Amino acid sequence: MALEPETPQRRVEYTCPMHPEVVQDQPGDCPKCGMALEPRTASAAEGPSAEFVAFTRRLWVAVPPTAVLLLITMSDMLPGVHFQRWLGTAYG
Repeated sequence: MALEPETPQRRVEYTCPMHPEVVQDQPGDCPKCGMALEPRTASAAEGPSAEFVAFTRRLWVAVPPTAVLLLITMSDMLPGVHFQRWLGTAYG
C-alpha cells in the first residue's frame, strides 16, 4: 500500500580481497587474479560462504590419502616399524 514504509533494498557489492578496485554487483571470480569475490559488508549471521564449504569438502577428501602416503614414506624413520616390507620387494 502507499502508506506502508518501503523497505530499502540492500544492495550488496562484491570485491576482490587482493584488488579492491574490482567491484561487481554479483558473486563471481576476480578478472585479474581469479580469486572469489567477497561481499563488501560480510556478517557472521550469513553463515559460511560457498567457497569455504567447497574448500572444507576438498580438505576432507585429501586428508586420508595424504595420511597413508605419509605413513608409507616416513615409516623407515620409526625404529622397529617395517611397514615397507609388507608392500613387497618393489618398495623396500
